[in-house]
Amino acid sequence: MKKMLSNAVVYCSLIFAAFGFLQSCKETTKAPVPDNKEEQITTVKLEFYDTANGQILNYYFRDFDINGTNPPSQWDTIRLAANSTYTANLRLLNESDPNSIINVTGEILSEEKSHIICYSTTTMAVIIRTDTDGQFPVGIATKWFTGLTSTGNLKLTLKHQDGIKDGKCEPGTIDIEVSFPCIIK
Repeated sequence: MKKMLSNAVVYCSLIFAAFGFLQSCKETTKAPVPDNKEEQITTVKLEFYDTANGQILNYYFRDFDINGTNPPSQWDTIRLAANSTYTANLRLLNESDPNSIINVTGEILSEEKSHIICYSTTTMAVIIRTDTDGQFPVGIATKWFTGLTSTGNLKLTLKHQDGIKDGKCEPGTIDIEVSFPCIIK
């Protein structure tokens, strides 16, 4: 009986050892998660060029706190002259790491068939997107025609329209949307 008990203990020990060995051979590394997150944008920069006098104006929206718990660190009011024409370029940046600023504009342009920048304003200005993806407007480059003195807002929206882009602002998902105060005088 003692010998049978001893053999059973050895047998059980071997089973547990084998089980432990097989468990240790099991792959513990997790499969990589695909890096398909949306563009991270902390800074929107509008660069205006006055076609009449060559003046360059830059306006920024900066929000380094991506999760939105703190207010933006910079939110400029766009100030343009009445009855004027401007060309403008949009720059989208990720400045969350000041030692490694990423120009997201290039990424948007490399995926221009899936992106559109939409502009709407409550001021006396007409905004025309002047760049295209070969078929539909993109909106990185624009031309602005200001009218009479007015005050309002400019809403700028970067839409992601993968596979559904048709030149209109709907449908799609919003990558970033900013409403700038705007004064024309």
